[in-house]
Parts: sequence; structure tokens; C-alpha cells
Amino acid sequence: SVEMEEDREGEEDDEDRMGLVDQGDRAGLYAGSSEGSWVGVGLGTGMYHAFILPNYKEELDLLRGTLDALANHWDAVDRYIVVLAMENGEEGHERKALQLVKEYSDMFASILVTSHVLQSGESPGKAPNVNWAGEKLLEHVSPGGAFEVSVDRVMVTVLDADALVHPLYVRELDLAIDSIARNPRNVHRRIFAPPVLLERNWREVVIFTRMQDLSWAALQFQNLPSAAGVGFPLSVYSLSLQLCKDIGFWDTNAEGIGEDMHTFLKAFYKTKGEVRLHPIYIPINLVNIQAETWLDTMLARYHQAERHYRGVVDVAYATKHTLQQWQVARAWVVLFKVYEAHALPGTTPFFMAIAGPLSEVVHRLYDPFEGTDYFFMKFIQVFALLGIICFYGTIIPFELNRRRVNVSIFKIKNPPMWYILHYLIMTFNLWLYCVIPYVISSFRWVLCIEASQYRVAEKQMKFNANRQRL
Repeated sequence: SVEMEEDREGEEDDEDRMGLVDQGDRAGLYAGSSEGSWVGVGLGTGMYHAFILPNYKEELDLLRGTLDALANHWDAVDRYIVVLAMENGEEGHERKALQLVKEYSDMFASILVTSHVLQSGESPGKAPNVNWAGEKLLEHVSPGGAFEVSVDRVMVTVLDADALVHPLYVRELDLAIDSIARNPRNVHRRIFAPPVLLERNWREVVIFTRMQDLSWAALQFQNLPSAAGVGFPLSVYSLSLQLCKDIGFWDTNAEGIGEDMHTFLKAFYKTKGEVRLHPIYIPINLVNIQAETWLDTMLARYHQAERHYRGVVDVAYATKHTLQQWQVARAWVVLFKVYEAHALPGTTPFFMAIAGPLSEVVHRLYDPFEGTDYFFMKFIQVFALLGIICFYGTIIPFELNRRRVNVSIFKIKNPPMWYILHYLIMTFNLWLYCVIPYVISSFRWVLCIEASQYRVAEKQMKFNANRQRL
């Protein structure tokens, strides 16, 4: 166990103690108090939970909200290791980290702060920061580290800076670990993924952005269950520190831009198909992108979509590794899911909104199709209709579950039922937030054009002195 050091007077002394003055080491290390007590007899309840919180130019109150949610968990002081993954390129990141450590050092078993410096060959984004934090976490808990525990008893959860984690998520994660722990190796061959909801500020966000984010969450929700154990996490996911070590942590080059999906793919191929996705059906509550004006909000959401679709490079990554592991049956399922995730957003709108109706107009007014041509015309129209049916077949169960979660877990009021009609706005959003950014990102990869800069998504939330939303 590690005892908390006594507070020292003066910010300079504090910064020296936290290891934030000397950037040559690229990392600062903080240790909170811990008795190392395990809360139960099962493997799950005997795990330490490390939460990696990558952030770059995030508001202090936003980070406080995330940490407050974790600190309210009943066993946080015994089992939680918080990793504040700071970026060295952010001016004032030392002061921000120091302030958070002062406020929360007695609420968790340990707090570790890392300061990532972008290296040559690394692509700016979440993945390099998380990778550096993960490597430092391994040092932190290894023999000789500041918080010695067995590496195979540490479960890592990667968060977004705005993610509110409900205590039930950790409880269900523990139960899931116990359910597969007859063979301890299984624990280190699983990636656990929750659905995500965006309930924190959706009423304040312009309808275009709001409905795009809800649709994105709905599609991720239907992606989780799979008999083959194949699916992709979104933003928040958990995996053992041992698995992180086995696969060489996170990829930090341009291939890793879609860090959540790419992590599953890398783990799957590195273990030759042993890794499976295990859903944890307790949603994580996130924040919608929100800027000063509705137009700025829409533009920020567009830039986020373009960044997400840079992950189309995973099509080549998955194809290459599937061909190398062609004898692994589940590898072909993974490849299909990757093509599905990246091909449909950029192509389906054409079938749904243009090709289907246009073929009928041409057939009626100009040149009636016959034989094979008529068959393909009808195929296009049926495909377009099925796209609409599948979309709303995803949205309706998602909305029903969302409403139940809002009442039973988040304790917030639901919108009226007619609210589902707002999804009609997706006929516009599909072009602005799917087709256009998808095409631009794809051409950038083909033409080897790097993005001019990494844009941080704006998430403006105002709080009062009691950290309550205004």
C-alpha cells in the first residue's frame, strides 16, 4: 500500500512532488492512499479498476463531473485507480492536474497523472495519450511501482473526459468477470463495452446535432450483441491490463485514429481470434457537442464526424490481417462487420434517397425497364426500403430502452413519445454528417493527404459553485 504524502506549502513544492516540473521524464506520478482491501471473494470484486481519463483543453468543471461520478461509487476509495492522462501540449495542464489531485486524492485508492508528449510518427488524438497512460499505469502497479498490485488483477476502463460512469456499470463488470473466471485466461481475452447515451445536455443542443448523436448511439447499441462475440466499442470500454500488455498497448500511428474500434481489431488479431466483445448493458452518459452558437455546434459536429471517418483505414487493416489469418473463421465475421461499419454510412443514403426513387421515375416517365434491368431496378428500390425499415427497426427499441434507463438509472424526465418523429431530420443529417465527411476522409487516405489539424470537440457546459448544471 502507498500512503498519501503530506501536503506541502507552496505550489512549486507541490509540482516538484507530483513530478510535473521535469518534463524530460514525460510523466508525473501521483499516489493516493490505499489499504489494498478487496471487497469480495469473487475475482470480479477482487479486481482493481483503473480509469484512464484522457483530456486535452477540457474544462476543469467537466473533468470534475466525471471524477465526482466515480468518487460516488461505494468502493472507489478501496479499488479505483484514476489515471489523469494529460497532454504536454496543453498550456497549464500541470496546474489543472495538480488542482484535481488536491481535490480528489482522498477519494480513490490511487491517482496517477501522466503527461504525454507527442512523438515522431504519432498521430494526434486520443490513442497516443491513452497508450502512454496505459504504459505508465503498468509501471505504477508493477513491482517497485508506487502502487504495487498484481497486474492480472487490474481492469482498465478507457473513458472520454465527459463520461459519467454509473456504479452499476462497475458492478455488472465485476459480475461479468466472475461469470467467465472459471478459466482465468478468459478474463484477459475479453473487451467489455457498454452502450452510450447522451442525456446530459441534449435539450440545449441544436436538433441536427442532437439527432445525429442519438442515431450514432442507437447504431452502436445494436452492434453490441453478437453470438460470435464480434462488435466494436464506442468511446468507453474496459479490458484487463494484462490484455493491454499482451497486445502491446494501443497503436499510436495514423492507423489508430479510430481508437475504440481499432483497439478491438488489434486485440483480436494479436491474439489470433481469441478476444471477444462482452456487452455490459449499463449505459455511460456522455455530452453532446455544444459550441457558442447552433451553427458553430453543427460545424463542430461535422469536424468530429470527419475525424471519426478517418477510421476507414481500418478496412485495409482488417483486410490485411484477415487474409493473414484466413483459417480463423471468426476473422471473416470481423472483416464483414468492419466493411458494414464503414461501407454503409457512405453508400446507403444514395440508395435510400436517390437511387430508389430515381429509378422509379425513369421507369415511369422515360424508358420502362424490362427483363434483367427491371429486376435490378426493383432490387435497388427494395434495398432502399429495407434501409429505412432497418433504421427505424434500430431506433424504436433503442428509444424504448433509453426511456427505461432515463427513469430507472439516470433519474431524469423523458421527452414525449412524439419526439421520435425528430429522427426524420436524419434525411438531412445523412448527407452532412455521413456521406460528405466519409468521402472526404476516404479520399484523404487514397491521396495520402494528411488532415491539416486535430480539432477538439467543443463541449461547453456551465456549472455553479456547487458543481451543478446551470
